[in-house]
Formats: sequence, C-alpha cells, structure tokens
Amino acid sequence: MARAWLKGRPRLRGALRLLLIGLALWLVLTGGQPPGPVGIASVALALWAGLAFGSLQMYPWRPWQVLAFLAHFLRGSALGGIDVAMRALRPGRHIDPCFVEYRLKVPPGQPRTLLVSAISLMPGTLTAELREDTLLVHLLSPQMSGEIEALEHRVLQLFRLDEAERIAPA
Repeated sequence: MARAWLKGRPRLRGALRLLLIGLALWLVLTGGQPPGPVGIASVALALWAGLAFGSLQMYPWRPWQVLAFLAHFLRGSALGGIDVAMRALRPGRHIDPCFVEYRLKVPPGQPRTLLVSAISLMPGTLTAELREDTLLVHLLSPQMSGEIEALEHRVLQLFRLDEAERIAPA
C-alpha cells in the first residue's frame, strides 16, 4: 500500500531517495557515526540542493549493475592512473593532449550527471564543456577516447535505458 501511495508522487519519492543516499553517504564518510546536529544539517542541505537543482525524472537502477559500474570505474581509474604515470615517467610514451567532441546517448538528468562527473574522475580525462547533447572532453591522448564510450555504456546499463529512451541521433 505504501508503494502505491508513493507511485503517484515522484517528488516525494525523489526526496526519500535523496534522503537515503545522503544518510548513507554520511555513514560511509564518518565510519558509521550517527548524524548529530552537523550531520542532520548537512543531509538536509544536500536534500534541499538535490530537490532545488536536480531533475524530478527518476530512473530506476539495476542493483547488480551498480557493482558492475563501480568495478568498471575502479578498474578504469587504476589502469588510467598507471597509464598517466607511465606517460609522465617514460620518454617513449608521449602525451598528446587533445579535445574530443563526444555525442551523448544518455538523457539529461541523473544518467548524464553521473557520466559527466565520472569522466572527470578518470585519470587523463576532463569534462571541459557540455553543449546540449555534445560533450567536449580534454584527453591526454586521442587513444583514450574509447573509455568515454565504455563508461557511457555502463551508465546506460545501470539506469535500464533501452534504445527508446536514449537520445535520437542527429
């Protein structure tokens, strides 16, 4: 009955999801300490910001895909960090910085925010600009551009986005 009541209230469902995420992050960052006044204020501020500036469109997650996404991201971060270090330390592996325009397949909202943020956290990549459905990414080498597509594929899987929900190609 509670689920049926929440089904017709996307803003309330979104607020509850943000509240749970905020509390979970607080517990992870503080080593399991319950939030005191500062914690409650921090979670409340994060909840307000999420509701004020976030999208109301909710995308369901595939729980097992969260682990697959995290594994892919951590693997990419480790291998990318090694690659960047090797480029900096070895004279034979040169750095060839460039900008790449990448046409996004993920829709605006949570999926796009996750993708754009994750790209900037990967070694050797930096999201420079988002223009409608095109992302400008700075790379240390043009060969790194395949990582963007692989990461986007993981985001699409995570949010259960099938062909119909993706952005139509121009």
